[in-house]
Amino acid sequence: MQSNTLKKSAVGAIATAVIVTGVLATPATASYTFTNYTTANGLGNNSVYGVYASGSTIYAATFGGGLSVSSNGGTSWTNRTTANGLGSNYVFGVYASGSTIYAATYGGGLSVSSDGGTSFTNYTTANGLGNNSVRGVYASGSTIYAATYGGLSVSTNNGTSWTNYTTANGLGSNYVSGVYASGGTIYAATDGGLSISSDGGSTWSNRNIDGLGNDPAVFGVYAIGSTIYAATLGEFLGSGGGLSVSSNGGTSWTNYTTTNGLGNNFVLGVYAIGSTIYAATAGGVSVSSDGGTSWTNYTTANGLGSNGVYGVYAIGSTIYAATDGGLSVGVVPAPGAFALLGVAGLAARRRRRCTASCATAAAVAAVATLASTSAGGVIYSGPVDLVIPVDSEGRYLNLETGVSTTGGGFDGCDFNAYGGDEYLNLWSAPSWGTGYRDLTGGAPSGYTNLQPGAVIGGAGQYFGTTAGTYPFGTDTNQWKLNSTGIVGLRFIASDNLTHYGWVAIAFGATAADRRIVGYAYESVAGASIVAGAIPAPGAMALLGVAGLVGTRRRR
Repeated sequence: MQSNTLKKSAVGAIATAVIVTGVLATPATASYTFTNYTTANGLGNNSVYGVYASGSTIYAATFGGGLSVSSNGGTSWTNRTTANGLGSNYVFGVYASGSTIYAATYGGGLSVSSDGGTSFTNYTTANGLGNNSVRGVYASGSTIYAATYGGLSVSTNNGTSWTNYTTANGLGSNYVSGVYASGGTIYAATDGGLSISSDGGSTWSNRNIDGLGNDPAVFGVYAIGSTIYAATLGEFLGSGGGLSVSSNGGTSWTNYTTTNGLGNNFVLGVYAIGSTIYAATAGGVSVSSDGGTSWTNYTTANGLGSNGVYGVYAIGSTIYAATDGGLSVGVVPAPGAFALLGVAGLAARRRRRCTASCATAAAVAAVATLASTSAGGVIYSGPVDLVIPVDSEGRYLNLETGVSTTGGGFDGCDFNAYGGDEYLNLWSAPSWGTGYRDLTGGAPSGYTNLQPGAVIGGAGQYFGTTAGTYPFGTDTNQWKLNSTGIVGLRFIASDNLTHYGWVAIAFGATAADRRIVGYAYESVAGASIVAGAIPAPGAMALLGVAGLVGTRRRR
């Protein structure tokens, strides 16, 4: 792996960021069926308050049973409790990045594990945390955001020290139930409305009554670019509440309720991928594929463990619901026939950058015609949502295993995207054997945005022994804001042979708003793949689910 110093020095000149257009959206007509996992499967407790997933690994925050982790999609579970150093067995929320797990506990502070949950370091008011009851947590690189019952606590050094923001700093309330951050903007869900800071927490702007569910209490928040989703509780006697959406950074809001098909106006959590929104309500999981205009509600009749849903997360077409009756996983059938993913305006959230080398690029020049690629050989990730951080590390990814990290690389990394808030870099170390499909002659700052159907194979031209910045522009193969694009690459797989693949990256209104939304590779060494190709359902192998064969490569 290349050192960060080397990578940073290779970046050099500032270019306009890489931007991609939408792909991999959840089917609008999806019909979910849920499988529910409980203590009978090894879950710590059937009351699940929060959930997060990465590949086939699921993290369930249980209330009274500690943090439950499944590495096989929910079939079996390992429980992490106070015996492992967890601050409390009552866990409100969970987030993970690579092997680092963050658990928000009730009364026990914020517990952080850097070894996948084997052991935990606990941070409390003694370390500067606002309160030992932590309701939610989010992290990006070395920065951790903890939603506490005593304000929003932020650490920029992995938890060693904390700065606590309260109503004295302009926060809507000191009771913070959820938090999300994108670039330099922080969103805090408080009992006094949604508080937004664009300067790292120094000052705050509050959004409440004005269209936000007619009630200031916000329990969860998520954002993609300038679009913000706020889960509001409404008044406990029944009025107000619902899911509030702003498309202009919080200036104005549209509120969606049971009138629009929402399961219940008591919304406890929210997540989104593109235009698809997932709402955790007191009446089931509500899904909208049109930005909130209409909703389909899933309940115990669909296999949900309970209609009381505390949290929701999604990866592609899989939904993870934290319910009062277990951890429920909802799936829909795999996409039909071999197809090319469309690129048509997918709204993407800001991603994190890769740590081990993502600034390589090559100007892309003339896309070839369709190649005869075997559908059966294509291994497709399914829709994913991997933020590329705005820093010198970014997002690292292994195409075979689906393993992905931020804040640092790992053995077996194939792809690394990173950079500042005005550009996107791609990196490739010689030992990776990674090259990026180049359309303009080998310069590390050319065109790399492939059109669906472009050939990625041995006949192509690649650039990839250093870092490169890729520009935005109006030409066909330049990256564009508010769109999704495809980068083609070659890499050395676990068989020590060259394989070809593609990665789709979606950008929002700025270069800092970026994420990986899908990827695929050809399992046959040396065989070409076309940009955006996915396999037929019979041959489909989804990364991160049972049956994945790929192993971490030797570097």
